[in-house]
Amino acid sequence: MLAGMYIESSLQHLILGLLLALTYPAIKKYKYSYLVLLFAHPFVIEGVQLFMPNRTADTTDIFFGLIGTLLGICLV
Repeated sequence: MLAGMYIESSLQHLILGLLLALTYPAIKKYKYSYLVLLFAHPFVIEGVQLFMPNRTADTTDIFFGLIGTLLGICLV
């Protein structure tokens, strides 16, 4: 049961990174700031979770978010 929840949360990070990267061509005006957002979003999410009492920050979620972002950029 715990492993299923762990995989689900990691997949959510992968999908979020993938979707953010796929929206990149639509935002050409803010190209560099959007690239910073693409690669910083997993760090921001996990950084906020450090201060939440009922959540834990995981480095694997950061890696899955970055992998999803890189996959999305490769698809674009």
